[in-house]
Amino acid sequence: MKLINTLYETAVDLYELRGGLYRELRKELPNVPEWVFNDLYYTTARFNPEMMDPTHSKYQYFQDLKKMKWKFFPNLHITMNKLDSESRHNIGPRIKGAMLFPGDKERHEKQLELLKSGSKKPLIMVMNPKERGKLEMWEGWHRLVQLFIMNPDGFDYPVYVGIR
Repeated sequence: MKLINTLYETAVDLYELRGGLYRELRKELPNVPEWVFNDLYYTTARFNPEMMDPTHSKYQYFQDLKKMKWKFFPNLHITMNKLDSESRHNIGPRIKGAMLFPGDKERHEKQLELLKSGSKKPLIMVMNPKERGKLEMWEGWHRLVQLFIMNPDGFDYPVYVGIR
């Protein structure tokens, strides 16, 4: 019984820590769209807590990220030419089947399944300040790869675009 109580208390503590982080970040970023907040800001802070520490080298990066403005495009036409050079470089081998990280195969299969079922979870991209008019891919890589495999010449898809 003591083990069950300890596990329960640990779960409650973890829930509160997670909820507390969410609430605190949300207070700081009330105008960030919910999808972008959850998929980018909250996930970044949750898995990289050092970014919240003012003495850490990544702190300024996260502060700059908080200044980003977001615009939603429900049907943005995406082609390889619209992506910045780094995004094109990173996506090329993946379209050809390269699995770069543990779990890639399963994640690609899941995204393909979701896309075939009609799911349209938005991608998150940012205007690249160094390559005028080009989009830098940030979140939704597995989805983007599957979309290009299905539509090599381009496609219309929902995208949140960040502007620095």
